[in-house]
Amino acid sequence: MWSGALGIWLLFAVAAPLNGGLRDFVLSPLLGEGVALPLSGLLLATIIGGLTYVLLPRIGTIAVGDAWRIGGVWLVLTLGFEFGMGLLLLDQSFAEILEVFRVSEGNLYLLVLMTVAIAPRLTLPLRTPEDGRS
Repeated sequence: MWSGALGIWLLFAVAAPLNGGLRDFVLSPLLGEGVALPLSGLLLATIIGGLTYVLLPRIGTIAVGDAWRIGGVWLVLTLGFEFGMGLLLLDQSFAEILEVFRVSEGNLYLLVLMTVAIAPRLTLPLRTPEDGRS
């Protein structure tokens, strides 16, 4: 179960920078930063939810407690990725990294984090044994 859950999270880690590129190079020039930033957050949360819905059942039957644990691990990995990339690869200050949490400026990264944490649990009732995907 855990290797599959990690594999799904790795897809999030690929999707997030691609989403950022889409925002910076397509959405912002077309719509402006004020629209592109929240739209990008909604898009990434939707991508994470969709990947979870489609892929999590493929790793086997998951109990409610396991779904919460997977979400917790994904949340820790996501925060580690965000801070690690910012500090180590992008040479950002801690203050610069914390800008992603400014909802008042249109950044919906908190929504993305909530989606990462609860998507495994939320998708469980959507999958039933009758549909062959649980």
